[in-house]
Amino acid sequence: MSLELVNISKTFTNARTKEEVEAVRAISFKITTGTFVSLIGPSGCGKTTLLRIISGLEHPSSGTILLNEKEIAKPDGQVGLIFQEFALFPWRTVIDNIDFGLEIKKIPTQKRKERAEFYLHKFGLEGFANKFPKELSGGMKQRVAIARTLINEPELLLMDEPFGALDSQTRNSLQEFLLKIWQETKKTILFISHNIDETVFLSERIFCLSSRPASIKLTLDIDLPYPRERTSLEFNLYRKKILDYLAQERTQLGG
Repeated sequence: MSLELVNISKTFTNARTKEEVEAVRAISFKITTGTFVSLIGPSGCGKTTLLRIISGLEHPSSGTILLNEKEIAKPDGQVGLIFQEFALFPWRTVIDNIDFGLEIKKIPTQKRKERAEFYLHKFGLEGFANKFPKELSGGMKQRVAIARTLINEPELLLMDEPFGALDSQTRNSLQEFLLKIWQETKKTILFISHNIDETVFLSERIFCLSSRPASIKLTLDIDLPYPRERTSLEFNLYRKKILDYLAQERTQLGG
């Protein structure tokens, strides 16, 4: 699924003071089907606001969003969204969390359980089908969250700092896991991260955003084969480009 943003801007108005805050300014880009693209930028610059606009959870103040060249303005079943918070239902078992979307669609019980069991196997969760979220590690919870999204077969996957709450070893493991899933499914992925190493490891293209209001100030195409070696000279040259860019942004803010 292709995604195109055309001059997307967003301004919030404080209901009490009527003060306006510009969060996103005139962002345009196009992502072709099956690509992995990341957004990175200073904290609070408007990355999550932009993702919420793309998902249909927020309306832009101006501009147009196109999915496969058709304009969207509300949540679309072709778009899946994964947050940093695992957002699992604590009262539902793992398998019942995974098949929740199919239950809402009134898919027959047997069919949705078969689909959920497929994802349990695919994600290495077979022995945890009847466990509750409180009994899982952080990495397992995020696997369940990804499975619950993919079972609905979205074409576009939006991921908002999905590994930010995890320790570094688990984070690296899930990055490799996500890379494998992406290569197998050919989903189009738009990924938000504050982690430079993570974005270079995963992405084909990186959009570097400015301080608020967010605009695209640097685009990097990562010309490295998969799997990528995090300690290679080429990998670290890309890391340095992003580090230098973010340092420049901080300087302009006086930080």
